Amino acid sequence: MPVQRLDAQGLARRVGHPKDGRARLVATTDARRELMAERRRAQCARVADLLATLPEQGVQAPLEAMRTAVPIVQRMVQAAPQPGVSGGGSAP
Repeated sequence: MPVQRLDAQGLARRVGHPKDGRARLVATTDARRELMAERRRAQCARVADLLATLPEQGVQAPLEAMRTAVPIVQRMVQAAPQPGVSGGGSAP
């Protein structure tokens, strides 16, 4: 989604770069964070509903896979380059 649309919807805003006055960064807003939290809750509810339809032994395999995958994904997210952060990704 283009930044202009996110800005118009109040989900993002442009801010000045703290060290380079020529550059602009895109920051998320509280409204965007609330929207994403709401979507995560809805997604969790859908997954719970789907898991509830499985027999007990059918639930254990996906749960075990999630227990294994979640910490790995969290480490990947934490290690991902962050634009504007020393050592992170670079802005165009």
